[in-house]
Amino acid sequence: MEPLREQLLMTLSFLEPMSIEMIFIDLDKEFTLDNPDITMEGVLEELRALHNEKKLDQLKKDGQIFWMKPNTSKKTLWRRIQEFILK
Repeated sequence: MEPLREQLLMTLSFLEPMSIEMIFIDLDKEFTLDNPDITMEGVLEELRALHNEKKLDQLKKDGQIFWMKPNTSKKTLWRRIQEFILK
């Protein structure tokens, strides 16, 4: 996996959608110092690729784009409890 892709997946949250500015702020300091050639275009391109691979959700709010990791647990807590009890 590419280092930028790996860092983006580690930076993004399941709970809070993040704008491109928030993503840049939350990127690991050592990673950004080791890779000074990171550009806004490169990050946006990688985010779009991750979205196309269904590894990220893309949300539009007030004309701005936000990204977040998709919640893979589609079952409600009540449904999981029922399944646990029935096993």
